[in-house]
Amino acid sequence: MSKANMTTELTLTEKTELEQLESIISKNLGTFYQVGFALAKIRDSRLYRETHTTFEDYCRDRWDMGRTYAHRLIESASVKNNLLPMGNITPINERQARPLTKLETPEQQQEAWQKAVETAPDGKVTAAHVAKVVSEFKKENTKQEVRKKQAKKEKVYKEELVDEEFRRAFDAFYREVQRARLENWKHTSKEASLKLVSLIDDLINVK
Repeated sequence: MSKANMTTELTLTEKTELEQLESIISKNLGTFYQVGFALAKIRDSRLYRETHTTFEDYCRDRWDMGRTYAHRLIESASVKNNLLPMGNITPINERQARPLTKLETPEQQQEAWQKAVETAPDGKVTAAHVAKVVSEFKKENTKQEVRKKQAKKEKVYKEELVDEEFRRAFDAFYREVQRARLENWKHTSKEASLKLVSLIDDLINVK
């Protein structure tokens, strides 16, 4: 047990809440939503602090649960909570919900889940099918964003002074960034791209 000098006592109310939440976890270890919801409350309210200095140590010692899995449960429970307004058909396990955590907003999660349910082979919503739908959803969103940026670029060309050689060079660079993004930064990292753009910004602003 990872007891340390920095642990602090819980109030009576907090102890009662911790007991209730741990009871939920004990009774529902096979049910990701209840467990994820309880773990999130314990983490966010730091109810582990009387016996452990970190949430990760608490999960490992109390529940024999690694940091990655604990956070997956929490994120997947949050996804299911976002999907509850849609009705009774929601993810039944953490693996089904996990791909949806890659989407940025509840609205995107709801849209992707709706499509996964409607297009599920033989009506069976598998984790693999949800992952496929999410991947396609993200690609389409990326294409839409790229088109918006393209329109902004063309607007600059129309409104500002840009000679033909500079325009050709920038278009070539822009196409490569588009390609890298659509490939999910598989061959050129996003970090490298941002650093290169930063160098161009520095060059432009040299005094």
